[in-house]
Amino acid sequence: MKAIPLMILVTLGSCGSNSKKSESTDPAAGVKLSNQDFKKSKPVAYTPTQDRYSVQGGSALGSETLSQLDSKTMGQVATDKDPMSVMMAQCYRGDFESALKIADSIFNSFQKHPSYWNQLGSCHLLKGNERKALLFYNKSLEVKANYAPALNNIGVIYKRNGQDQKAHVAFDKASKSSRFSKTPRYNLAYLYLHNGIAEKAFTLFSSLLSENPSEIEVLIGAANSSALTGRWAQALELFMRVPDQYRSRSDVGLNMSLAAYQMNKRDVARQILSNTKVSDVDRGYFAQLSKVIGE
Repeated sequence: MKAIPLMILVTLGSCGSNSKKSESTDPAAGVKLSNQDFKKSKPVAYTPTQDRYSVQGGSALGSETLSQLDSKTMGQVATDKDPMSVMMAQCYRGDFESALKIADSIFNSFQKHPSYWNQLGSCHLLKGNERKALLFYNKSLEVKANYAPALNNIGVIYKRNGQDQKAHVAFDKASKSSRFSKTPRYNLAYLYLHNGIAEKAFTLFSSLLSENPSEIEVLIGAANSSALTGRWAQALELFMRVPDQYRSRSDVGLNMSLAAYQMNKRDVARQILSNTKVSDVDRGYFAQLSKVIGE
């Protein structure tokens, strides 16, 4: 199985999935900076409603994680009226200098916001500096104990460093500390799936699907969980709900072809397998499937 697509929460979510969207567009396209973004500002009172992005329709996770947004939707989020969103859009764009200048300019306004420190941490994590990221995530927790985004992101760092048990504790605590936060449950589900605990993974994915049946990455996770438990009919039904443009991904195409084969749909299985783009990591599994399905 390929690397799990963990997500970094910026507000009640933001960035950081390893999974790739079908569109290869600049996530910060249409974001414009003005001198206003860099001016010093007055303190702003913190409210939990500021922990979500304002997104019209689309992915439910998109209100929590910028990695789930396409360039058009990003334009709704990254506006001059929301300097922290602009800051994170610049981080995703790789313009860390501009992002950190904005962070400095809004310090007086947002220093008592846990989301401010969490976003700074996520910007440094995107930059590749885990130690600084961890410092800011801990500062976020100092401002607000059990703050779900910071707990989630610490879990991401643990997972990146192969500390799955600690990652589990962080994701679980984050999901329990905020019942409205979907991303920690998503990450926890993929952690279970990665470690072969398919039933627990499926339970979490199913819960997320009940909240938004069209959530693509959740749908893929639920389908793979079903396949891992041998529920082939259910797995194929879930895979068939995945849009065509995602089926060439190895984490979709390989298990989808196997599910079709197990349901005696050999022609469908061969077609799906032939259209799957296989990475070096999955090449051995692909060879095994080709031998079985091709017979």
